[in-house]
Amino acid sequence: MKAVILVPFILVTLALVATIELLAQKSSAEGGLSLTYGAEGDSSGILLSRYGPTAIAVLYSLTWTWIDLDIRRIQPWLEMSRSEGGAAESTVLLDYPFEFLAFIPLKAWRKKHWLVFLAGTIMMLIFWAVTPLQSAIFGTQAVLVTKQLMVSDIAQLGTLSEQVDAMDSSILNAAYGITWLNEPYPGYTTSAHAIIPFLPLNEEATSRPNETWTAPATALSTDLKCWPAVVEKNTEVNNSYTFDNGQGCRNTFEPSSRGKLGNETGVIHTVLYIGYHENPLLNWYLQNPNCSRNASHQFLAIWIAQDTKDMTALFCEPSYWMQSVMVTVSAGDKRPDDASIVPLVEPNLLDESEFNSTAFEYLIGTGAPSKLIRRDYPRDRTVEQFPSLADLNLAFPLTNMVGFAVGGMNYSVMDLKAPAALQDIFSNAHRKLFSAAIPSLLRSADESQPARTSTVQYLLYGVVVSRPLSLVVEILLFLIAILVAAILYLSRRTRSILINDPGSIGATLTVLGNSDTLLKDFSPRDRYDDRNLRTSVQGNRYKLVQSAILDGQRLHIEYSSLSGQNNTPEPNRDTVSGNPTQPPALKPLSGITFVVTLLAGMVVLLYLKNQEETLGGLPRPSDNFTVLQLLENYVPTIFATLVEPFLVLLNRLLCLLQPFHDLGKGRQSAANAFSAQYTSIPPQLSLWQSLRNGHMLLASLCLVSLLANILAVALGALFNEAPVMVAYNQTLQQTYSTSITSPEFLTDVALVLGFDHFYVAAANLSSGTKMTAWTDEKFAYLPFYTPLDASDNSSSTYRAQTKGFGVDVTCSSLSTSPESFPYVDYSLKDDRSQTVYFLFKTDNGTVANCTTIRGLYNSGWLDTSEEPVDGLLAQELVSSLYSQHFYINNTEHVPEGSELCDKKMVLSWMRVNPTDRNGSQRASHMYCTPTWRSATFDVLVDSGGYVLEASRVGDFDEIDDNTRNQTEIVLKRVNDMFGRGVAIKPTSSMGMPADDDGWHNDTLSRDWMNYLLKLKLNTTRLLDPLQPVPESEATFGPVADLYKTLVANMIGAHVSSLFAPSATPTQLSGTRYVGEIRIFMDETAFIITITILGLMVIVATALYIRERNPFLPRLPSTVGSLLAYVAAGQAVKYYAERERERRSGRDPMQSKATYSFGKYLGMDGMEHVGIELDPFVAPADDGARLRRRWFGRSRRQPASGYD
Repeated sequence: MKAVILVPFILVTLALVATIELLAQKSSAEGGLSLTYGAEGDSSGILLSRYGPTAIAVLYSLTWTWIDLDIRRIQPWLEMSRSEGGAAESTVLLDYPFEFLAFIPLKAWRKKHWLVFLAGTIMMLIFWAVTPLQSAIFGTQAVLVTKQLMVSDIAQLGTLSEQVDAMDSSILNAAYGITWLNEPYPGYTTSAHAIIPFLPLNEEATSRPNETWTAPATALSTDLKCWPAVVEKNTEVNNSYTFDNGQGCRNTFEPSSRGKLGNETGVIHTVLYIGYHENPLLNWYLQNPNCSRNASHQFLAIWIAQDTKDMTALFCEPSYWMQSVMVTVSAGDKRPDDASIVPLVEPNLLDESEFNSTAFEYLIGTGAPSKLIRRDYPRDRTVEQFPSLADLNLAFPLTNMVGFAVGGMNYSVMDLKAPAALQDIFSNAHRKLFSAAIPSLLRSADESQPARTSTVQYLLYGVVVSRPLSLVVEILLFLIAILVAAILYLSRRTRSILINDPGSIGATLTVLGNSDTLLKDFSPRDRYDDRNLRTSVQGNRYKLVQSAILDGQRLHIEYSSLSGQNNTPEPNRDTVSGNPTQPPALKPLSGITFVVTLLAGMVVLLYLKNQEETLGGLPRPSDNFTVLQLLENYVPTIFATLVEPFLVLLNRLLCLLQPFHDLGKGRQSAANAFSAQYTSIPPQLSLWQSLRNGHMLLASLCLVSLLANILAVALGALFNEAPVMVAYNQTLQQTYSTSITSPEFLTDVALVLGFDHFYVAAANLSSGTKMTAWTDEKFAYLPFYTPLDASDNSSSTYRAQTKGFGVDVTCSSLSTSPESFPYVDYSLKDDRSQTVYFLFKTDNGTVANCTTIRGLYNSGWLDTSEEPVDGLLAQELVSSLYSQHFYINNTEHVPEGSELCDKKMVLSWMRVNPTDRNGSQRASHMYCTPTWRSATFDVLVDSGGYVLEASRVGDFDEIDDNTRNQTEIVLKRVNDMFGRGVAIKPTSSMGMPADDDGWHNDTLSRDWMNYLLKLKLNTTRLLDPLQPVPESEATFGPVADLYKTLVANMIGAHVSSLFAPSATPTQLSGTRYVGEIRIFMDETAFIITITILGLMVIVATALYIRERNPFLPRLPSTVGSLLAYVAAGQAVKYYAERERERRSGRDPMQSKATYSFGKYLGMDGMEHVGIELDPFVAPADDGARLRRRWFGRSRRQPASGYD
């Protein structure tokens, strides 16, 4: 209670208030504390937030526990120090240290013991409010961080000539992927806008989680102005119409009216986009003498229902705009949020001097670049969309823009009769192509680009301070500081005449030994229980008196009995039983209740841990942050702070009883019996002293009492939250069987030469876009779906077992020597023509002569009659094979062994120097053969069917003869389609095959396979004439992997025609995964908690077993109770005298007297129970009966004889 202790405690309390407020303010300002980029893993700050607050609160409470104990045990002496003394109930019978914490403030209030009331109130606030709430203040969650940064443009539109060069089919390929393959828009573009790219200045190279940039930017856009065409039917030519734009442009067309196959069922609709520019690839265009250049930016949109001949025709003209907007862009994929685009000013027209609209409209109108230059193969080809349009019953032929317009539209084909709908789909198509084109037309920005302010936001994970809880704790701590200050004030006004701290039995005996009158009064009360003792002294007042002696000051206690205050007669000593009693906390029922409570806590935690592991995390009971903090931190910690006070009470009781246990064993020295200060310090801190004295059970109890503080820390950190995918059982449906229907497949793929499988692979390899739904790099999987009534959301993923289909690919080298089969027979003739045959030996020794699906181009560069070009040339060949058939009498004959040619695809890379044609030829040849594979796979897909994981379950399926026949047919067709992925026709940029369609001196691809290998290997070495021909073995792996991917794409694109539909949907047992925030139990905290609770159970069980047989008629927890145990004997006066001599230095021999607890004959000649000098005491059997043999001594000798 001294200022030197209380003032620092007040300062520490106020420092905690300031610290919590500072952290709360910082958390509010910055969104959180100790912020990190990922939810996985724990930063030091997060770990500190879990364990630190509770640890600090525990140390704080431990400190106050010591102060509170001092106040409680000193209170009787303070009452006796008052000038008028104090009543027995407030002095010699006061036992605050052994009361349960919850009852102390109420008891102190009634007795007006304000120091104890304040200290007990503080203890309750710390134990059951501050400590558990301290752990709940801090929680971890995602935090949205916002700050200001400067940004500037990193690109700008290129020059008009640069734009012309960039306007190629790669733009159409990108738009095709967006339209039909669910590919995302390029960075900085949306379906309606293209944003000039910008980046923050001096920002980190890698983006942070969910980072966005909000800044002023330049947005480019396009829109259409449409008006009805004036239509006149040509009566002379059937199905011919004249279309007039009303501005001097007239055209007569015969729109397509039949489907591609001619056998379609249902109504055929004509949808056409007729651009201005002429091109040999087109059936219709506006450019003609009757349509001037003034209409060069217009196009004609037509819709016709062929059954009724209803027609809608619109002339449209696009315009292009530039506008300053505010936009939010994702830092990871650079995708703008379309909803965030807010205009800042009116848009400005983007004219021909800034944007080459002519080249753009030529590309989208004709499907071919306007400038004829050599490009990589896919960048120079017209995009083929008919396979995606086949189900719409559209008249054929049609143009590319029709596919881009109807793909993903929100209308039926019939709805396009409305002019607004027809305009809308072509407006959307124009915007889509415009957004796909702009990234290709940009170049690096000039360094003079001005900087501007932007807002950067990103998600971090860290510690968040709960403002409501932090305020509560701050208020509580501030209240505690006020109450401590009140204690300091009252303590300085409270009278105390204590000379020494009465912190041990010996210190108390020293005072009692000087109180002769008091000793005589208490002498007959040794067998009284608490009730009788309280009755016997009721109405008495006790006063502590200080008197001077030769060697200083001494204390003694005087008492006075006020007449009329005690109307209850003194109990008859002979009728008092003296039976042993136990305090309530040590009774068996209390022990059973306590142990069962601990075991229940363990069972609950073990159950929750099992549920966490079973369910993948515990479901959150609420989404409110404060509620969660209370449930996850406050409630567990409050359990620990309820267990600890009871353990501390048990500890104090055992600290009190331990000297009596020792005295009961007999012959204890004064140091062992009376000097241990077990009751003057918090029981948890008696560990070392009890170990030193060999009191192992007491030491164990001290240890678990101390561990109760660690338990509070562990429980406060036990429950934590983390994002996780939670699994739910889900019934899924499958509408396809595993039976292959090759005729339907062949009919499907025969409609047109499609290239979807190449488009998908190119997009995946070039920009990392996803494979199509239900495919991965090796297999295609039979789709499964959720029932329509199933609850779902777009973030769900699904797992089930389904069949997967693909191929195994075996690749081998081809020699160039007839002596080694298989080999390549290649010939380069003087007239620049080339022939190539692939020869395989059959099992019976005959030779199968296989040829390619196309020949090699004649190259003028290798005509011997011409001047040879300088430098090396390269040539590639990719083709499927077929046997060299022959005819006899107009009958086709298939040579023996022709099946060796089927299903094989050859790849060749050649080099030659035209100046040394024969001596410089180098070549590398290989062939690959696919084998059908199917198996059951465990597949995880997202809500769109995109494969996230797939693993094979068991071995590949055995293929029966019927299935093998079907798959052989399928693979032959698939192989043929792959082999056709080359320039078998004149390219779109050339009127006829160019000199470099075969041999070339650049590194541009001439076929799909080499283009994809170029992307996959990220090198041009296969195509570079300056590089040696590749080693065949080095290309086996990449070619085989690419082949598997293309087959998977092909199967995935034709599931509906390749596999027979099920008669009824097949039910599959699957799993649905939903992203949730779940509660997890920290492994370390869990182990610590269970271990500590287990130790508590063991120690508590041992304690209650030992204390099951009490031996004291009352607990020696008060001055009066202790006094009654020593008043009749000479031990108390002997000990007090020896202590005075020891302190004055007049005890040179050091007393060797020993003490015991038992039954003895008192100075009054009567039988007593208590503490006495040996050998005048006999062990007590039950506190009431003496051993007969002890009475052999009838006369007491003076104690001094045993020095």
